[in-house]
Amino acid sequence: MKFFRLFVLVALCSVPVLFSSCQKTTQIGSNVIPGGDFIYAVTTDTFTVLAQEEAELPVPTSSLSKYLLGSMRDPVFGNSYAAIFTQVQIPGGGGETFVNLGNSISIDSIVLSLPYYASTSYYGIPKTPQSIKVYQVTQSMLPGTVYNSNQPFSFDPQPIGAINNYIPDFIDSPKVWQAGVLDTVPPQLRIKLSAAFAQELLSQSGTGTFNSNSAFQNFLKGILIAPDTSNGFGAGIMYFDLTTAAINVYCSQTSSTGSGPINVQFPINSSAYVATDYYKHNYNGTPIANLLKTDSSNNSVLYIQSMGGLRAKITIPHLKSLGNVLINKAQLEVIQIHSGSSTPIIDSNFSAPQALELLTDSLNTNYSIEDISNDFLTYGGTRIKTAPATNDTIWEYNVNVSDQIQYLLTGNPTNSTVNYSQFSSLFLRTFPNPEIADRIVIGGGNSSKSKLVLHLVYTKLK
Repeated sequence: MKFFRLFVLVALCSVPVLFSSCQKTTQIGSNVIPGGDFIYAVTTDTFTVLAQEEAELPVPTSSLSKYLLGSMRDPVFGNSYAAIFTQVQIPGGGGETFVNLGNSISIDSIVLSLPYYASTSYYGIPKTPQSIKVYQVTQSMLPGTVYNSNQPFSFDPQPIGAINNYIPDFIDSPKVWQAGVLDTVPPQLRIKLSAAFAQELLSQSGTGTFNSNSAFQNFLKGILIAPDTSNGFGAGIMYFDLTTAAINVYCSQTSSTGSGPINVQFPINSSAYVATDYYKHNYNGTPIANLLKTDSSNNSVLYIQSMGGLRAKITIPHLKSLGNVLINKAQLEVIQIHSGSSTPIIDSNFSAPQALELLTDSLNTNYSIEDISNDFLTYGGTRIKTAPATNDTIWEYNVNVSDQIQYLLTGNPTNSTVNYSQFSSLFLRTFPNPEIADRIVIGGGNSSKSKLVLHLVYTKLK
């Protein structure tokens, strides 16, 4: 296998390698690499590629850089839902120090503040209202545990706070009173919580509950921040940075040492304690629902969706007919479909993913293929704009699978911890699937205009 890697490295450093399908002309161009660019090389794009619609496996959502929240009605993909379960810390953050706020405190208000991840922290139709509710979690969440997108926790059905018909604002920085000073804070969602919940929190001051985070989290196991869909779904998913999120209790304090306003902050630090997203999708009334029920191994249209939504199972049934070969280059070409029979599939509000990735799996566990971490071969998967005979922007993706196909043909390298050669199928999904809300419709294995194509350059070995 070291010989294989060296051969490919030398070849790639010597010659730029680009592919296109025989069936069409795309952004990449119509000239497949001449065989002379590799010693005794053969090029082909005629292998049968089978692609089947599948529900994605649950994805890990407990160690994200951004957390998703909201409800979204998509005209093509149906309804999607994202909620956040998170632990809360004692005042002062992660320090295991005893906290005593005294007894002479009166509560003015309590607010859950959720800073947006960035100025573009939204997927879907902008300036449409969302309704959000907050609940107390009644089931323990364990720090250090990996939780997946299908893992809910029990909670008290009586909400402790809500905001109705809220229109996200990612630009304006609100001004809030903090300890008697009017401060400007980053753009954020602010949800007013109940005074009774604030009183319940502050009543623990001076007790063992405030002695440590573990003691406090035994008292308050966490909170659930969830979309309220009782009056219908919203039109988008919001992205939040939980590393600076907090529950803020605004109080007035009177004591022998002084008086005045204070802000008691209960941080939410997703990097130190548990925060995890919970996702649900409903495809009723969409073509997707029928696709998921069929046994067809080769669909002409495929629906790919983030948030643990949808993926495509890809198999290449006649691959081993190549025999004993060295794979110089292997690339899967993926083309977006721009329109359907009755509903436009391309919509500027529901943009295509920035990237796609190919995985393999076994026993319901996703594995990254070797090509993703290869240090000399560009994996690809990022989108490339094309310009078909329409006014729409069409995206194309080209994903490298050279190592994976080599392993399927000749077996795994001896130092690999995963036996890739046992995986006969690949799974195409969005990237990064757990922490983005995008989607795309692509051509399948028997599409007439946007067919999945495997481009191969290989050398026969004696």
